[in-house]
Amino acid sequence: MTKLVKRQHYLSQFYLKGFAGEDGLLSIFDRETGTFRKQTPLNTANEREFYTITNGEGVKSDAIEKVLAGLEGEVCNVIRRLDNGEGTAWRNEQERVSFAIFIAYFYTRTPAFRRDQVFFTEQMYRAKMKAEHLTKDDTAHSLRRFAEATGEEVDEETIQKIHETFRDGTYKVEVPRELSVRLMVDTAHNLAETLLTLDWVFLTAPPNLAFITSDAPFSIAPPPGEDDSRAYGILTPGAASTVPLSAKTCLVIQGAGGREYYRHIQKDDARRINENTAINSMRFVIARDMAYLQRLVKRTRLDEHRWTSRFICDTSQADGEIVFHAKRSGPPNN
Repeated sequence: MTKLVKRQHYLSQFYLKGFAGEDGLLSIFDRETGTFRKQTPLNTANEREFYTITNGEGVKSDAIEKVLAGLEGEVCNVIRRLDNGEGTAWRNEQERVSFAIFIAYFYTRTPAFRRDQVFFTEQMYRAKMKAEHLTKDDTAHSLRRFAEATGEEVDEETIQKIHETFRDGTYKVEVPRELSVRLMVDTAHNLAETLLTLDWVFLTAPPNLAFITSDAPFSIAPPPGEDDSRAYGILTPGAASTVPLSAKTCLVIQGAGGREYYRHIQKDDARRINENTAINSMRFVIARDMAYLQRLVKRTRLDEHRWTSRFICDTSQADGEIVFHAKRSGPPNN
């Protein structure tokens, strides 16, 4: 039997090496602990069995990890060509499609995406159960149907306790990893189709200022003048999605057209991209140069904020029904 891969990177090692210093190490800022450190790509951005799923027979599979590794193998040469100033030089259309899927996974394969989806799923489930048990009679009707199907008896005390549990939300919701992985894969492939219709602008970093990355490298900047973080997304006119590809190259996705452009940018523009990347991180900010990273953290005040889910959810009651409200929020230090 093939041994399962247990140490699974949500940022691949080949990708992380593109942000390493001359010593081969990454400079890391940990927002959770407020500390700086250096470490190898091998020990960065990985979680045990992050993509491992278990089938109905209880057998574990690391198939998703292997699929992602194969995809990364196709894309690494594209990034090398970009870093060398050769453009994308697609070998064929499939390579371009693979690159789009690779970029889309930067949005979905991270702990931030997973925790957002788990949080949203949990809140949706709580709202659903509250709606189904709005009154004690609703709970009684549901439990009596259960009793008829199983032959078990349900007394008034049990009905009252269960009604109060769903009403007050005093229970834990566990979202299966398999559901999270499925959402990751489905969302990435749907997003890739959209990315292929948009313009891609490949930016080259200015001398003496490298791009940084984070554990949530796909970030969306609002249109100029837009202050409401809920009012824009990938397809909003004027919004720009940025994905650092290496310390030398950053991809900006903006506007419909499916065209490609190549540009050198000035320091001020590179600084703004790095600040946006840092602000949108979940826990780790990753850079080539420690001194620059320390200045960036101080300028953006990352050490004063911790990551929270980008979803804000609540429920209200109207006309005898439960209404579920959800909205997207911006980074906590915006």
